[in-house]
Amino acid sequence: MKKALSVLLCVVLVVAICAMSGCAQQEESTQQTNDPLYVAMAVPVTGNQAMYGEYFSTAAQIKVDEVNAAGGINGRQIVLEVFDDRGDVAEASNLAQKICDDEKYIAVIGGFASTSVLASAPIYGENGMPQMVPAASHMDITKVSDYTWLQASVADEMRNFFNMVVDGIGSKKIAYIYLNNDSGLSGLELLQGFVEGREDIELVAAESFNEGQVSDFTPLLSKLKQAEPETIMISAQYKDIANILKQAQQMDFGDTTFANLGTCYSDEFLTLAGDAAEGFYVSTLYFADNPDEGVQEFSQLFYEASDGKTANQFASQAYECMSMLVYAFEQGATTREEVQQALLGISEWDGLTCTSKYTDRVPEKEGVPIMVKDGKWALAEY
Repeated sequence: MKKALSVLLCVVLVVAICAMSGCAQQEESTQQTNDPLYVAMAVPVTGNQAMYGEYFSTAAQIKVDEVNAAGGINGRQIVLEVFDDRGDVAEASNLAQKICDDEKYIAVIGGFASTSVLASAPIYGENGMPQMVPAASHMDITKVSDYTWLQASVADEMRNFFNMVVDGIGSKKIAYIYLNNDSGLSGLELLQGFVEGREDIELVAAESFNEGQVSDFTPLLSKLKQAEPETIMISAQYKDIANILKQAQQMDFGDTTFANLGTCYSDEFLTLAGDAAEGFYVSTLYFADNPDEGVQEFSQLFYEASDGKTANQFASQAYECMSMLVYAFEQGATTREEVQQALLGISEWDGLTCTSKYTDRVPEKEGVPIMVKDGKWALAEY
């Protein structure tokens, strides 16, 4: 009887221990399931390119807040953590390694300029980290890593830019000012190819400069003025272009028009350039006054989130980067490789702010020609 009782007590004890263990495992599993989904963002927060980083982080956070307010992804919240790469190549590389070494991050959004992305992309690629690139568009970015996803193609951007100038404005003689970096040089190569394909178009001059090293652009502008271009195309950051326009205004370029491929479309540029921006053309991938319902919805969301700023292509593209990651999470992706595989299933993206067709992780998008009219951004008039 005592032996039977002892056996019975042992059985009860084992069952109790197993039950407690099961409860603990279930609690641990629930805790793990409810852990946040972490996304890193490496963009300029300080320095000359800080404006772009602000647009990126504000726009991406709009999508995060939207998802989290609706309950998250199967109960899991998304956490976006922003790192400052200062627009610096070395810092971009250091941050890439730091982000990859932290296993909690399953995707990253960044950086801004092609030079920084070309430096960081191989590191993300080696660590199997999906990298959503919100602005950089150099043709080699997707070649240095199988894990990079672009929101713009430099080939499309330059083609849209070229078509706006020669077919829209109607210029036959063009000049080109560009940054002496990877993006600027690839743009020049593409522009030369477009010109070669058109017997009626002449590239009369091309001049480059190093970002952050030039404040007096009059020597460069003097060379271009002698070439008598009908339009001067500029590929640079908005602060430099504002200075170029103000200095050109003092040199009487007559009927010569100035144009840019998207970096200037912002409220900040209008403030810096002042009346020197009047008549300035821009080929952008997003225009806030587009009557499209999705564009209007996002423009309003961004206006409210940014204390009254106008959404531009940088905001739009960062929002779509995060939206594509949300799509991957909704497919059940919770690891870096699962996110990558979910993204590989996207051939056509129908986002709130744009639609695009993806080929080898590079999108095809049409440009929107706009201009500065009466001190405000408006659809281009020719």
